Amino acid sequence: MNSSKALEILEVLTSINKKVKRASKFSPPFKCKNKSQSAMKVMFHIMNSPPMTLKELSSLVGLANSTVCGIIDELEMEGYVKRIQDKDDRRRVIIIPTEKAELEKRNIENKFKEFLEYVLKDISAEDFEIIIKGLKKLDEIIKND
Repeated sequence: MNSSKALEILEVLTSINKKVKRASKFSPPFKCKNKSQSAMKVMFHIMNSPPMTLKELSSLVGLANSTVCGIIDELEMEGYVKRIQDKDDRRRVIIIPTEKAELEKRNIENKFKEFLEYVLKDISAEDFEIIIKGLKKLDEIIKND
């Protein structure tokens, strides 16, 4: 693939992302009250990854340990995460989501599902199949690399 095709894919994905973020009718589920982009990124990884330490999480999100520690402190005070000692190594502290976080995740997923149903309500079955096939193929290619 040449670079112009890669750029075209990037532009389309960026455009879709911007439109989803701007969707004023559905904006509440995409922005938690008083949460920074960094806090949302940390929370996303906590919710969608196996339990991990602060250091592992910092590495995954590309933020300093001190920044992630502050975010975790805030999320813990709000009841979204908790720290537990690793059973195999008591020196390790693992960060896990709480039931409150799981509930919030389901709420956001439901709102996003509603958003997609609203956006896609008027497309034909043929166009829907083309979109799904293309997205699955892109997912497959990215997983294989």
